[in-house]
Amino acid sequence: MSATTSGSEDDYASRSQQSPLASQRDRKANTPSEVNRTARFKGYFPLGYKDGFSQWWANVPAAAAEHTVLSYIPFLQKPPTHTQTGSAPPSTNGTDMAISDSDLKKAAPVTSNSDDPYGPRRWNSNLVRLNGKNRALNEFSVERTGEKVDQNLVMLHGYGAGLGFFYKNFEGLSRVHGWKIYALDLLGMGRSSRPPFRVHAKDRQGSITEAENWFIDALEEWRIKKKLDKFTLMGHSLGGYMAVAYALKYPGHLNKLILASPVGIPEDPYAMSAAMPDPNDSSLANEFSQDQDQTMNSSNPNLPPSAKTAGDNNNFLNARSKAAAAASKGTESKASSTEPPTAPRKPLPKWLTYLWDANISPFSLVRWAGPLGPRFVSGWTSRRFSHLPPEEATALHTYSYSLFKQRGSGEYALAYILAPGAFARSPLIRRINGVGRQMISAEATNVSTPSIGSATSQPLPQAPSPKPTNEAHRELGIPVVLMYGENDWMDISGGYAAAKKLEAEKEKALASMTDEERKRDRGSAKVLVVKKAGHHVYLDGWEEFNEVVSEEMRALQKELGGGVVNGDKGRAGITHCFVNLGSDHPSILEAIVKGQNEKRGQFPRIITCPNEMVALSMADGYARLTSKPQCVIVHVDVGTQGLGAAVHNASCGRAPVLIFAGLSPYTCEGELRGSRTEYIHWIQDVPDQKQIVAQYCRYTGEIKTGKNVKQIVNRALQFATSAPCGPVYLCGAREPMEEEIESYELDQSHWRGVEAAALPEDAVRKIAEALVTAKEPLIITGYCGRNHAAVRELVKLTETIKGLRVLDTGGSDMCFPADHPASLGLRYGVDDSIKTADVILVADCDVPWIPTQCKPRKEARIFHIDADPIKSQMPVFYIAAEARWKVDAYTVFKQLRDHVEKEPILSKQLSEPTFEERWNLMKKNHEKRFQAIAELAKPSSDGNYNTSYLCAAIRKAVPKDTLFAIEAVTNTVLVADQIQPHFPGSWINCGGGGLGWSGGGALGIKLATDVSGDKKFVCQIVGDGTFLFSVPGSVYWISQRYNIPILTIILNNKGWNAPRKSLLLVHPSGAGSKATNEELNISFAPTPDYAGIAKAASGGEIWAEHASTVEELGKLLPRAVEAVLGGRSAVLDAHLDGSGGKFRGGGPGGGGKDGIGG
Repeated sequence: MSATTSGSEDDYASRSQQSPLASQRDRKANTPSEVNRTARFKGYFPLGYKDGFSQWWANVPAAAAEHTVLSYIPFLQKPPTHTQTGSAPPSTNGTDMAISDSDLKKAAPVTSNSDDPYGPRRWNSNLVRLNGKNRALNEFSVERTGEKVDQNLVMLHGYGAGLGFFYKNFEGLSRVHGWKIYALDLLGMGRSSRPPFRVHAKDRQGSITEAENWFIDALEEWRIKKKLDKFTLMGHSLGGYMAVAYALKYPGHLNKLILASPVGIPEDPYAMSAAMPDPNDSSLANEFSQDQDQTMNSSNPNLPPSAKTAGDNNNFLNARSKAAAAASKGTESKASSTEPPTAPRKPLPKWLTYLWDANISPFSLVRWAGPLGPRFVSGWTSRRFSHLPPEEATALHTYSYSLFKQRGSGEYALAYILAPGAFARSPLIRRINGVGRQMISAEATNVSTPSIGSATSQPLPQAPSPKPTNEAHRELGIPVVLMYGENDWMDISGGYAAAKKLEAEKEKALASMTDEERKRDRGSAKVLVVKKAGHHVYLDGWEEFNEVVSEEMRALQKELGGGVVNGDKGRAGITHCFVNLGSDHPSILEAIVKGQNEKRGQFPRIITCPNEMVALSMADGYARLTSKPQCVIVHVDVGTQGLGAAVHNASCGRAPVLIFAGLSPYTCEGELRGSRTEYIHWIQDVPDQKQIVAQYCRYTGEIKTGKNVKQIVNRALQFATSAPCGPVYLCGAREPMEEEIESYELDQSHWRGVEAAALPEDAVRKIAEALVTAKEPLIITGYCGRNHAAVRELVKLTETIKGLRVLDTGGSDMCFPADHPASLGLRYGVDDSIKTADVILVADCDVPWIPTQCKPRKEARIFHIDADPIKSQMPVFYIAAEARWKVDAYTVFKQLRDHVEKEPILSKQLSEPTFEERWNLMKKNHEKRFQAIAELAKPSSDGNYNTSYLCAAIRKAVPKDTLFAIEAVTNTVLVADQIQPHFPGSWINCGGGGLGWSGGGALGIKLATDVSGDKKFVCQIVGDGTFLFSVPGSVYWISQRYNIPILTIILNNKGWNAPRKSLLLVHPSGAGSKATNEELNISFAPTPDYAGIAKAASGGEIWAEHASTVEELGKLLPRAVEAVLGGRSAVLDAHLDGSGGKFRGGGPGGGGKDGIGG
């Protein structure tokens, strides 16, 4: 970490804002001739006239420019960008910023998701309307899906800028668990609305206050609309100034205040003494003249030696003492003096003062310049972004110009707030000591918007009050962090003076507090300096900046704390507990009630599951989609046995799940609280309960005392979330669960799973060369799609090595898009490509081929990469691989692509015509394969339909982004061919052999997508026998109780076909091959009323029907989809190959057993 609180801040404390005249004199002294003067002028505005004119003519909308900048956020391929920029989306008139009600309706929020090594995350772009005419704030946010948000960070940009400038910070800061990150465009700036700016006050102080209120009242109204009670506020430059003003006017809503190079802290006597005074000293000119590349590649000579090291990683605990030392050098007397000194004035150029006094903003000059505007802007952007990659610098230049050219609004507040040279007219040094020390009255939340410009004076919506009392009370301090760049032109000494003021105010406040209030006081202040950064510290030193702010976020979480056990569950990603409770759970029942009452919104949601199989399947489905572990709570040994096949599925499907079961009490005479109290406690006491599920679990353990319960839970979760992921099992008797302990905290960052592993360099080279030089290279995979980013990386690899094909074995996830030319579809270990391939890379796959049915040729080269290449839980497994590595598939795919692209010999080889020919041939074969698949999806001559026709109809009827939970057994390949899943997460298969997963699995998947905000359509496709295994009585009760709507399609073929298939593979000509299903005892004819069972379980609320013919299917399938879209689960019993021997039901469609319900 390159930030420091300083070694000895004496040098920093003595620094003040530099004079622009000094830099001007510097330039004059170094000007050798008029020729050089002309060359330097061109250097000031590097964008040529022609390019400038082209940019002016193109008139790129601000929405498009913002979208381009945000596209450089790591892992976010498609950033969400609403198209409303104050006018209809997006207006060709770059200066029209009026918003009408109809315009706002068009400005619907836009959402994107990213799946990456630090995700998954949900990104949002929104225009938040405020009270009054033409008042709305542009908002961009990111949150972690599948996690409860317990803290919020709100970021404000500087003067004239926009939230896109934080593009280097969103991804890094959103890695912190439990946080949602917001960035806002200030009212009248960025892409927020731009109402006319007017100040009505006649007096000087009133004008300053009114100008400040223009911004901070809008922020407060936004807070209330977002229903945020408390949040952390971070502001840069002018945003920092406004953050302090907000903290003073609206106390009680900040958990922490972070000021990044804030403007307006130190005072200048001349800025205080007249309506429009000149400053005596300023470095504002450095913002326009300083080259950022030079700033970042040089060190400040005034930086203390101890601060020039790699950085202070001890969370800067010595900041306070150093700030005091700095102030003792005279900073305090200078920064807070109430009497103007008599130092000689050094006025700025009169033309600058005149323009400032006339309230002519620099952006006015850009607008007036017309075709020269982009060139003028390049004078700033070419220096400001000189340290960035060219494409990013260009995007930021275009973004800046798109904002600067908009109609003037909030920019006109600057002259009322700052004097020429960036000194405040009402310096924060005189007010900052009040931050966190304000009185909060009962009416604090019932405020009104001010009457500024076209804003109307209307009551703000009511926000929840954290202290429902009529008694006024004083804030007990908040932590304040002031951050500066090493080469910041802003006054760092003012930061140290401010920190000392805050500490002095704390000492004063503590003297009058009670002992209890002193314990609760949170006030603190520190100054941090980021190495090799300037004023735009968040962009210049973005890596260190992100690290420092992330540490501040984690420190706040640690300070505010959470639940003893459930708080840790939430931070580990556990947001839901699927429970089947019993006599071993009194302490858990007590904790649930207490947690729900005391930690509203921050306590795991409890889902009651009448059956354990469904409970674990729900947690399994939730975890498979999100990769976040969820919790299942069951009852002693019998509940553990009730998990049945579900624990096998979670193990084979690599689903991270935490299972907890109680144990019978181990005392029986009242020795400890929780001792035996019921007859059943003797009956359910078994020698080793863990052994019931131990062979399926990554870890089993017993909680023997409450004093280390967090460590045991976190150790279990480490196993669950380390590849290969899987279920873990904990148990505990009532006595330790009833134990009273003192609350304690763990640093959750120390309890993460094992990090992903990469291939060694020689292995990368060996595999890459083999794939490139092969004639028929093949990748066989089964689970790598669990990491959605791995799917995209695998696609890139096949498009780099043209001719490389991918065979998906259907382990449990969609690993490769079916519509891609390199896709060979899903097959269970039998495909001609396996027999003909000369190089095979097996990637995260349990059964790449079945040797008795299909196997590679002897001379084929085989490499195996897997999270578990030796299959530690399979007694019999081996493949003839040259080598095998325990690695992460996503990392390996990226390593291979990078190596191929950077290795000259390989990259040259890939440019040969042969590879283009392979690509074209692969496309033709893919088209032929899809044509053959389409031929199967035809109805029979008697009006009946098969699996292929049904699934093709399903694909056309459901939304394009539907998620499928598949448990079709013998029909799986046919279903996959017709559904043709094409995006990560769209196909989730059982993965194991324990039939009955998909009922609870589909509910868990739907719950996960609803919690994330995606609210995607979920379709379960299940065989008829498997449907009965799924315990539909429990599934559809849960669906109705918790409003989790899913579409279930039952493939009704009158029984079990899997046993017949197995019989024929072993005895193809035996007696059984000639027997009927009835004779083999695998027939269900006459079949149960599957749809009726589901409907009965829901209390008659869900949609349920039967379809026997193509005509019936055409009528009923759209109705089923419509029901689910309307919020009701739907079950369609699809009669494959006719209705013979199948329950048809009655209803208005036909009556009796042959009718269909409406």
